[in-house]
Amino acid sequence: MGLQYNITLEVAAVLYTLMMYIFLVIQYPVKTEMNREFRHLVVLCCWTTILDVVTGITISYGAWIPPILNSLLNTVYLLVSAIYGYQFVYYALCFVYEAPESQLSMRRNQVVCGLYIVLLFVNLFTGWVFSFNEQGQYVHGPVYLISFILPFYFMLFAAFHFFRKNDKCSMRQKIALWMGVGISMAGCLIQAIFLPDILMGMFAVSLAMFIMLFTLETPNFQLLNETMEELEKTKQQAELAKNQAQAANRAKSRFLTNVSREVKTPIAAVLDYNEKILDESDQEKIKEYAVNVRSSGRMLLSMMNNILDFTGLDEGKIKLDKKPYLSESLIQDICCYAEYAAEKKNLKLVLKIDKWIPQELSGDSARLLQIVGNLVSNAQKFTEEGSIEISMMWEAADQEEGFLEVQVKDTGIGIKEENIKNISNSFSRFDSREKGKTRGLGLGLSIVTQLLESMDSHLEITSEYGVGSTFSFVVKQGIVSNLPIGRSDFYGSIQNDDPELLLIQPGLDRYSDQEEIE
Repeated sequence: MGLQYNITLEVAAVLYTLMMYIFLVIQYPVKTEMNREFRHLVVLCCWTTILDVVTGITISYGAWIPPILNSLLNTVYLLVSAIYGYQFVYYALCFVYEAPESQLSMRRNQVVCGLYIVLLFVNLFTGWVFSFNEQGQYVHGPVYLISFILPFYFMLFAAFHFFRKNDKCSMRQKIALWMGVGISMAGCLIQAIFLPDILMGMFAVSLAMFIMLFTLETPNFQLLNETMEELEKTKQQAELAKNQAQAANRAKSRFLTNVSREVKTPIAAVLDYNEKILDESDQEKIKEYAVNVRSSGRMLLSMMNNILDFTGLDEGKIKLDKKPYLSESLIQDICCYAEYAAEKKNLKLVLKIDKWIPQELSGDSARLLQIVGNLVSNAQKFTEEGSIEISMMWEAADQEEGFLEVQVKDTGIGIKEENIKNISNSFSRFDSREKGKTRGLGLGLSIVTQLLESMDSHLEITSEYGVGSTFSFVVKQGIVSNLPIGRSDFYGSIQNDDPELLLIQPGLDRYSDQEEIE
């Protein structure tokens, strides 16, 4: 006597449901709620399929197996399959409801499942669902169809609630769950109606599980799907906000640029007329005033350039020039502006100019003037009494290049240590101890920082709160003329007795002139 049923498909289903469970354990070690419920579903599917194979074999060889044992095995099979259907409903409802609502919706199914378990227990004594005769043959009872109706009930219950709340689920979820329900029901119906000798119901169920694994089971597809939708909405909102901010920033930049350029035109005209005064006047006092006007005018232009640079740096449009300039002229402009700034608050101005600075260098002198001017302006702004000290030192690297070190030191209010790292931010503010108010640093130090970065340098800041601050930087400059400036008065008149003796040599000890201007 051979097997009464073809169990090939069910054996195959056992193997790939086991593989499915192993894949879940390896791929998703973190058990989220959805993943945990799906694992339970896979385990129950595997056990139901195994029991389907076992009962198919025991029914075929019923003559050699005690009827009571066969009845117990089939009862266990139907019991596990009912629990599987119950778990399938719970898993499906997890996509639709929150956990408490899922449990509330399952109470009716718990009652149905409980009544079915009672019926299976009673069946052991009555044979209402199935029984085995004295020859060991399987006999359908009067309510045998309930073993098919119950799984269908669970599937239809899940499909009904899923359809009723389908607005909470994505199209991918809808298709996957409906395919699972459809394939499971189709397999059971085909076995019951068309192929009663081939066990394929659980094969269809396990195939539905396999499809759901690769369409739904990321660790928590529902949460991931909602997160992706929220991220997409957030991305769109952020993109809109970014475009609006960029449009506002472009409008601000255009406004600042246009205003600054308009202001620079009359300043340039003033400077042109001032140059004529310098060329045509024979009075030393007038020339001295004109030199101050020229230096102050250049610094005013530098302030306008701050605004233009702020917008230009923001848009990445700043380019540095590298062309020859007279270091004496640069020092004159710096000193004149510093004297003017110090006189406004009756501060002492201390100048330390290294006599070894070459007379002619190569670099962007306008940017250097702008950087030092901003540092001096910052020192003057926060110094109520005491002094401002400007130091310019030179370190020759070779006959073609060297390093210009500039230091601006003040006796102002100083900076708290925690504020130093933020001091170069645009519009940053910090506490003024004397007046108990906050003061703005404006754009100066922000532009200084960015310009120095473009020169492959950086701003060094040391400060003691209540004592003063020191700002310094070192920039590499090309050497056009090796002849040093030597000793000079405030306006830069060369006073070298023997310039040949002052040719720059790397490593020579420096000599620094120092002047104090009250």
